[in-house]
Amino acid sequence: MKIRMNMEHLLRIILLSSIICICQGTFGQSKVIGVSDYVGAVKDEENLSVYQVIGSDSIVLTDKYEFFWTIEFYQDYRLLFEFKEEVDNQDFEIDTFDDRICHQYKSYYLFKVDKRPSICNSYLVFKRDLNKVTFIGSTDKSSSLIFGDVDQDGYFEIGGFNDLVEPLDLNGTLDTDYYQSAFNVFEINDQIRRDVELENSFKAVIERRLKYSYSGILDSYVFDRSVSDSSVRKYPGASNYIISKESIEKMESSELRLMRNEIFASYGYKFKSKDLQKHFASQEWYSPLYDDVNHKLTEIEKINVQTILEVSKTK
Repeated sequence: MKIRMNMEHLLRIILLSSIICICQGTFGQSKVIGVSDYVGAVKDEENLSVYQVIGSDSIVLTDKYEFFWTIEFYQDYRLLFEFKEEVDNQDFEIDTFDDRICHQYKSYYLFKVDKRPSICNSYLVFKRDLNKVTFIGSTDKSSSLIFGDVDQDGYFEIGGFNDLVEPLDLNGTLDTDYYQSAFNVFEINDQIRRDVELENSFKAVIERRLKYSYSGILDSYVFDRSVSDSSVRKYPGASNYIISKESIEKMESSELRLMRNEIFASYGYKFKSKDLQKHFASQEWYSPLYDDVNHKLTEIEKINVQTILEVSKTK
């Protein structure tokens, strides 16, 4: 077993070295780094090539200006497929996920197309089959709050709103026509298609839950062929974007308290208050795990906790 592990480690080093040599030979002075090193200030550098090894495959992103324009798929040092950023007159600016170049699901590789912070991303989908790679297509823009096989039907789903705006009318009430048309779910198979059945399951919940600015729908939930109120967070938007005081100032203090504490509950905080214990125990997505989760909160969540507290003091 030890010999086998050493051989696998050696082969991995050889493979990585070969890919770096290929990239340097192809792109001249291009700096070649692994995706795990593509963080912080490095992201601001131009003329980079970033690689990731998945099994016997190596995937390389090249031609970086602000984002990457080319994807190359290698198998055992051999170039299998090259994808350029301009396909059918569409401009694809490819970005990485936080810790990987692409997301792999079964034989599919999904790449993120960055549409800038104020615009939803879309996704490129490729299928890896035997000795070839096939470009399946791209999704429309999506906030991708649904990302995975959420209904356990064997297919990968990407879903959410196609725009990062508030689906509210000028009076501050839910604009049903807007959110019905703006919400979509894409199912990934040998083609990309709309999953209307899953869309309708979520739309029923959205209409009940969406009582303030753009919420986001989903952090985690248990899917049992029907989506219940207790299987999704009531205020997921508090974790997904910075909420304004104006958007929550009409809410009751009790509701603001639940919104604020739901952020901590999403990380498994064990509440000491009996009423909060009872409330979150009824939520399918909640698991009491930790005595302290403050270090887990994102910057957005910290800002929103403070905003909710400030509005609560006015009640």
